[in-house]
Amino acid sequence: MKDNLKLISVIVPVYNVELYLERCIDSIIGQTYKNLEIILVDDGSTDKSGKICDIYENKDSRVRVLHKCNGGLSSARNKGLELATGEYIGFVDSDDYIALDMYERFYSFILEDVDLVCCGIVRIDKKGHKTMTGHAKGTICLNNKQSVKELLMRRYLAFSACDKLYKRKIIGEIRFPDNRVCEDLPFTYNVVKRCKKVVNIGSCKYFYSYRSDSISRKPFYGRRIDYVLFARDILRDVVIKYPSLKREAEFLYIINIMSIIDSIKESSNTGEYEYMRKRLIKAVKKMLLLIFLNPLISYQLKKKCIQLK
Repeated sequence: MKDNLKLISVIVPVYNVELYLERCIDSIIGQTYKNLEIILVDDGSTDKSGKICDIYENKDSRVRVLHKCNGGLSSARNKGLELATGEYIGFVDSDDYIALDMYERFYSFILEDVDLVCCGIVRIDKKGHKTMTGHAKGTICLNNKQSVKELLMRRYLAFSACDKLYKRKIIGEIRFPDNRVCEDLPFTYNVVKRCKKVVNIGSCKYFYSYRSDSISRKPFYGRRIDYVLFARDILRDVVIKYPSLKREAEFLYIINIMSIIDSIKESSNTGEYEYMRKRLIKAVKKMLLLIFLNPLISYQLKKKCIQLK
């Protein structure tokens, strides 16, 4: 590769992940693309994660560490964006890891007047089984409207912030919402709306590992309603900005509502959130005609919506 490579800032939020952190950092340090700025944001860890970050900072001049009071994932990522000096931005979650050639592959495409490059994700369950999602059968290029459509349908463009490389100017002043969960939804949607051209490289380079103590695995709690609220906000925006994609946005909204309804039903604290479940069921019933007429919503999901009690 040439010596005049642009700097990529890789932002890693860190919180109590001592068992996984070294694997994550090693996968970034070992990248075949060498011109990296690796920003480790220790978000008030109470285990050995902060010390591990410091060790890597002393070993590799490309590593920068910031220790801060705990403020959550959005706060850590936003602080990383403040510190980043690269022309390109990437995110990696500290319990995940990446293929050693991920950023080299990304960079080879983003030079071709592309605003954002993404890849598929390998999801590894608790038994070690791997499932590949979000990858095309070959490299595909998407224009603005196609990118928004693929994002809403969660096909070749995922809402995850981490399987991507962004031009810094495309992110601009966009930030992750503080004190919310599923913060990737509004961030990614707002960034993709700015993109003239997006590329999916057609292979899986990001590895998402199962953690039994992760937020998504914990019993249901009220803040997870953010999934529905963000999907609703996206639907409202799509109706104005991309009216021809209204059905895709309805699809996203409905699957998020149904997912939360199921989560409440299956949770050990169902009674505490029964009022929320009833409100969501009421919202679905108001949309039954739209759901029935939407060809993107599967027959099974339509039947499930109709049978809600």
